[in-house]
Amino acid sequence: MKRLIAILMICMLMLSAASALSESGELPPDEVFEAAKAAVVQMSERKFSAAVETLGLKGRLSKDALTRIVDENCRRIYNLNVQSEYSVCWRQDGKIYLAVPLEEPTDGFIDTAVFTLSEKFEFTALEFDLWSFAMDGCAYAKNVKWHVEYVPNYFVIVD
Repeated sequence: MKRLIAILMICMLMLSAASALSESGELPPDEVFEAAKAAVVQMSERKFSAAVETLGLKGRLSKDALTRIVDENCRRIYNLNVQSEYSVCWRQDGKIYLAVPLEEPTDGFIDTAVFTLSEKFEFTALEFDLWSFAMDGCAYAKNVKWHVEYVPNYFVIVD
């Protein structure tokens, strides 16, 4: 019985270690951030074929399917001057997320393109959420990578 308990405890420790490794693993290189930001700009300009190609999804996602995703989830993107400076990536619940706010992320209510990446840093999914989703994810993640971190412009006046 002691042997069985010891084996079970070892298995539990191994599983928790594997989980910790997946949450603190490597994050994508700068090229992946640049591709996500470029694709968001292309989607805002209705250049869906270019966005599919930029994301490396040709053959896996059609231009029409991407158009439908954007039309159903974030038609507002067409009326914005989309920012392409800020983005952030983090690991959470065994997934890698890369978020690109559509505008300067001055608060949590900014529409945001949230990409899911594979372990090889390939784009696998796109959804639209609020910037607060990204900030909540980053707050609890062990590994976060900014590609130009957003820092609000505050002026301090000293007398």
